[in-house]
Amino acid sequence: MAFDEKLAHRVRCALEGTQGMTERRMFGGLVFLVNGHLCCGVDRSELFVRLDRAVAERAARRKYAKPFAPYGAEDGRHGYGRRARPDRNSQPAFVARPGNRVCDLFTSQTRSGAACFRSAPDPTEERTNDMKLYDFHRAPNPRRVRIFLAEKGIDIPVEQVDVPSNANRTPEFLQKNAFGELPVLELDDGTCLPESVAICRYFEETHPEPPLMGVDTRDRARVEMWNRRMELELFRHVADFFRNTGEFFKTRITQVPAVGDVARALAAKRLVWLDDSLADGRPFIAGDRYTIADITALVAIQLGTPSVFEIAPEQRHLARWYEAVAARPSARA
Repeated sequence: MAFDEKLAHRVRCALEGTQGMTERRMFGGLVFLVNGHLCCGVDRSELFVRLDRAVAERAARRKYAKPFAPYGAEDGRHGYGRRARPDRNSQPAFVARPGNRVCDLFTSQTRSGAACFRSAPDPTEERTNDMKLYDFHRAPNPRRVRIFLAEKGIDIPVEQVDVPSNANRTPEFLQKNAFGELPVLELDDGTCLPESVAICRYFEETHPEPPLMGVDTRDRARVEMWNRRMELELFRHVADFFRNTGEFFKTRITQVPAVGDVARALAAKRLVWLDDSLADGRPFIAGDRYTIADITALVAIQLGTPSVFEIAPEQRHLARWYEAVAARPSARA
């Protein structure tokens, strides 16, 4: 069994319960395992990523409740311990060596100042400070993700990629995304996730509030429908215009100016269609709530204005919607 599988299996077993194993052996064995791996030079980041996942998985199905204190708790030493009296001012006690990362993972401070076993992390939450978003501030798709994160209140490290100097075409970056496109989300285990909607879906699952991709089966389908329409009927035509007429793309793709002219005409027609769609008075593209469909439409319209189109004075329903979404703080992301 590989190291990571063995570690995850051992932690799951340790947290399974007390069947055939006392509380003190359960937690003492876990500390012994972790310290043993660290002493053997195992990479710390990998170890604790695996531990976090295993603990969160078990915590989703079990409550930790029985008080326990190891021998040597008074002077901070490790050891298999005896039962301790419940302390009304603390959660179940657990002592680990100061400075050990296990303390950070499993313990916190009680009101009396003693270390205690804290509630396990929510398995739906990720440590966003261990992630990285590869971005190019002038590109529309990365901006969609930035707005999405701003609406969620998520702050993660961002690395700007110098696209004009072809930094997105280096062998190192192509390992992250074979197409050399942005954005790319790099997770804490090194996994890279390209595609803006896929990145948004990841954060929708890990940070479900506020919901930006639907709240139930029907609503999610409706949001998906409208977001795809904004992508295919609006965003795509604006992008095709710039790809086939813009100076930036002349040395990057084979341009067909006629395609750009057709795309501009189609995009203008889609504004008329969108204005008619909003004539029913709904505040947002997909209904009563702001969603990813509004983000896609906003980015497309701001990208296309004024080179491709402008909202006409008679398109008052579209203007009403645009004024509302463009005034949101996230629109400045």
